[in-house]
Amino acid sequence: MPLKHTKFYNELLKLTTIGKSAFESCGGFTGDLSIPDGITNLGIAAFYGCYGFNGKLTIGKGIKQINEATFSHCNFVGELIIPDNIESIGQGTFSYSKYTALTLGKGLKSIGYAAFYDNELQTVKCYAIIPPVTTNYNFNILSFNLFVPLESIDLYKNAEGWKDAKSIKSL
Repeated sequence: MPLKHTKFYNELLKLTTIGKSAFESCGGFTGDLSIPDGITNLGIAAFYGCYGFNGKLTIGKGIKQINEATFSHCNFVGELIIPDNIESIGQGTFSYSKYTALTLGKGLKSIGYAAFYDNELQTVKCYAIIPPVTTNYNFNILSFNLFVPLESIDLYKNAEGWKDAKSIKSL
């Protein structure tokens, strides 16, 4: 039996980009959001202000960079896991969310200004051997415990944006 929507479905499988402000201020979304592995580009502010999301965010393996304000002003909760494939996080990307825990993958090299501003982070785990370039204004740095690779503790204790964490311990 032929499917009427096969052509449409096949075109969706080819989707690689979610454009700038594509879903900005869409209040009708709820629950989790999973970005498929086939997506390679998330536009600036793609999900900005989608306050209905109240579950888990999963980022696929095709993304290397998360652009500015992509998930700002969303209500995701719990732990945010940034996979190893992510190399940079743009300015304000996850600001004004409700994350309590953050895991940063080993491929991360830079975090933009205020990327995690006004979250409720208590624990941050960073698997990058070399501390990602960041600023002091990314998180309320004194409010969380930072866990890093054992061989990198001294690097983080001297790195801008990391050195003022409540504590710095090995993973």
